[in-house]
Amino acid sequence: MAADTPNETLGELLGCLSWSGERLAREICRVLGTGAVHSTAPYKWLKGHQPRRDEVRQATAFVLSHASTRPVTVSELWPGCAPRDSHLIPAVSGMEVPWTLQGTLALAHDWLLGGLMDRRVFVAISGSALTKLAWIAVNTEPARLAAALAGGQVCVTLIEQIEGTIPHLRQLDDRQGGAANLVYVNAQFQAVAQLLMTANHGGAISRRLLVALAELGQLAGWMAADAERHGLAQRYYLTALRAAHNAADKALAANVLSMMAYHAASREEPTDAIILGTAAVEMARRSPVTVQALATSRLTYGYALTGDTDRFNAAYGRARELAEHPTGHRPRWAYYVSPQLIDAACGSYQVSLALSYPHNRQRHLGTAITLLTPSATAPTDQLYQRDALLHGTWLAAAHIGRGELEQACEVGRTVLARLPHVNSPRCLVRLGRLADELRGRKVNPHVREFSTELDRRLKLFV
Repeated sequence: MAADTPNETLGELLGCLSWSGERLAREICRVLGTGAVHSTAPYKWLKGHQPRRDEVRQATAFVLSHASTRPVTVSELWPGCAPRDSHLIPAVSGMEVPWTLQGTLALAHDWLLGGLMDRRVFVAISGSALTKLAWIAVNTEPARLAAALAGGQVCVTLIEQIEGTIPHLRQLDDRQGGAANLVYVNAQFQAVAQLLMTANHGGAISRRLLVALAELGQLAGWMAADAERHGLAQRYYLTALRAAHNAADKALAANVLSMMAYHAASREEPTDAIILGTAAVEMARRSPVTVQALATSRLTYGYALTGDTDRFNAAYGRARELAEHPTGHRPRWAYYVSPQLIDAACGSYQVSLALSYPHNRQRHLGTAITLLTPSATAPTDQLYQRDALLHGTWLAAAHIGRGELEQACEVGRTVLARLPHVNSPRCLVRLGRLADELRGRKVNPHVREFSTELDRRLKLFV
């Protein structure tokens, strides 16, 4: 197709879907990650140009096929493009294996085959293909661990070293964000997978390796979601869920499920979020109090998106009550659970609730401001910088919703001050939405001044 010949096929598809070029770009970025294509790129394609990168062409065909419910091929969109093997793979591909140790080892083997330079692009899924796996985990009893695996032996010193490293990796994510160290965490994840597959050791060490694999998979999934690589995040989460299941660690499995629920809600899939969150709460029923609090608090996000005020308030109240009285054992990965964390998280969900249930909009936004302010205004030397940045974007949005534009801009400046220290595409997406909300309010001098700075800073990350 010549560069000056309009792409009528692409134009007809976008017309049928009532999509703008910006909408197509956003959907492609949901598959490939933030910044994969510029928001104006599809308009060039409509004029006859084509993407230079094969994965962008494949992602375009994929999202149009999914949205139009009919197959759309790269060659249909851009005749003459040589067909290539697609690297786009659904996140659940190849996961139709038994919920046994051997099934988990098969998934570990798949990760190792991909290697550190895996070219596959995992595509996030939704609906029963995802949620049915959660309830399989809830309703299936784990089989007993095999007494030994073929290969060399893993000594106690090595497993202790692996276990001791994971808390430090979590702190890297807390401070710097998910995109900063995902490659390194993936290397640790694959190293544990290799040990699990090849080592000859007893059941106790096998279980500890499975727990380590689940913790690293959960952390990598969280970091991948923060990096806006949603299909990869689901793949990590589902592997972690199986590993925790095989280790008979229901608390850890509940945590993974609750993170999957939060991930679904952040992708604006409320039905999935509620189903996954309900499964997490059920799994956590006999787990430590801190785990129950965490699972219950993340379920509130789904309720917020559907405007279910009664269930939102009940779940938030229950999570807050549990967090205030953390009796009994606290898993080491639940170190961050506190009433303040529950408040900040549910404060951001209150903003979503205000948007989906405008009847009490001002009250919800006022509550959100109260709950979010302590986290969003935390000192810049505090550990949880990524969360402070993220909560700051929600706090600014709440002020905008209440017409408090000067306060929104003040919060926005605090958010921008954290940017040099945090590598989180998820936060950049939130900042982009904040810029969009302010764009029509530039008659206000505070907005005009801050928007100029915000747009300039965002361009540095495109």
